Amino acid sequence: MSWQLAVVVVVPIIGGYWLDGRYHHATPWLMFVGFGVAAIGVVGVMGRVLSEANRRSGNPPKGAA
Repeated sequence: MSWQLAVVVVVPIIGGYWLDGRYHHATPWLMFVGFGVAAIGVVGVMGRVLSEANRRSGNPPKGAA
């Protein structure tokens, strides 16, 4: 999980920073887009990890009959 979170957070932020520099943007708006992508990615990774943990522990997901 830790390497997945690192990749999901670092790659979009560094990518946005790099793109801002490459296209000579005066404001770091692509880096901020990277932060947003990273936040969505973190939610996805954590959801998958929690789902897997629930499956292994034998707890049914909420709302399941």
